[in-house]
Amino acid sequence: MQKYDEIMNKIHVTDEMKKRILSNIDIEMEKGKGPGKRQILPFKTFYKIMAATACLLLLGVSAAVIKPSLVKEPSKIPVEVPTETEENVQGTFRVEEKNSAKELSDTVGFTVKELSSLEEKATVEYVAYGTDLAEINYTWEEQTICLRQSKGAEDNSGDFNTYNNETIIRAGDYKVTAKGNKSDEFSVFLWKDGTYAYSIHADKPLKNADICAFVYEIEKK
Repeated sequence: MQKYDEIMNKIHVTDEMKKRILSNIDIEMEKGKGPGKRQILPFKTFYKIMAATACLLLLGVSAAVIKPSLVKEPSKIPVEVPTETEENVQGTFRVEEKNSAKELSDTVGFTVKELSSLEEKATVEYVAYGTDLAEINYTWEEQTICLRQSKGAEDNSGDFNTYNNETIIRAGDYKVTAKGNKSDEFSVFLWKDGTYAYSIHADKPLKNADICAFVYEIEKK
């Protein structure tokens, strides 16, 4: 049992594993998406994904414990040892709904930008994906605007669709990558400011002027 505990303490969720988990989350969100809606991933589905990941890790650990003769050195166990700057697997990666942008910011560890202009007419949902990704959903009538923010420069939209049109829109000092199926309407928008990456997904496509207004609003905060 002591050997098992020693091995379990060395299991670590790497950045690559986090990316795969987030990818699976987005795929599940698309599966459950109905017409005109973008859904927040149900917690049961999220925990299924996490449970599957944990099972794969535990299978590897169990094999190492039950058949120690197959593992000549502890260093050959296929897990990563945490460093001072890394998180433990028991650490922290969870999907959590929050009650406000402040709570969301406190959870992810950075100041989350909002689209305040939508708050009066929309139902707003705040979601933290561990400490890596902040998401705010604004839903009204047949529209949902999903705003995401994360550290770095990578695409965090989680949108794996192929669009007929992809172009660059100038919004002040920012170059916004816009994706859609028409020349003047777009569903996905990506940009970065040197510190954070942002994305907006719109269930009903937006015009250039709409997205420029959103980018200006976010970057003024």
